[in-house]
Amino acid sequence: MRKIESVTLISVILIITIIIPLTITAIASNITDQSTLTLSVQEEQVLHGFTVTAYCPGRCCNGRWAGMTCTGKKFTYYTDRGIRIAAVDPEIIPLGTCFSYRGEEYIAADTGSAIRKKRIDILLPTHHETEEFGIKHDQDIIITR
Repeated sequence: MRKIESVTLISVILIITIIIPLTITAIASNITDQSTLTLSVQEEQVLHGFTVTAYCPGRCCNGRWAGMTCTGKKFTYYTDRGIRIAAVDPEIIPLGTCFSYRGEEYIAADTGSAIRKKRIDILLPTHHETEEFGIKHDQDIIITR
């Protein structure tokens, strides 16, 4: 009997926390447009005028913070999962923001003392690659999430 009560309680909680709010949202959306029900999806946003540079995980680019992001996660947490990260100014691009640059997806997961305003520093595996990357001026990025 107790198992049935706990399943019923879970069902009630799901209805209250998920189904009712979704129904209310659907009704509210439907009030403005009776013919179709559309879900609001954040549009991609193009941001212009960035200077993009690159850095590596080593001490040469990070000093005493080598191998770590500003949140305390190791670079390998991201790189081992195939996730590209970048250092940003969180006043311009909030940490956790996903963006696209030159067809590649990045997560804003780091900051840096030289990363101010419209400057982005993308993480590359080696210092040699950062030197080859150089400095790219007046670049566009696309905020995807």
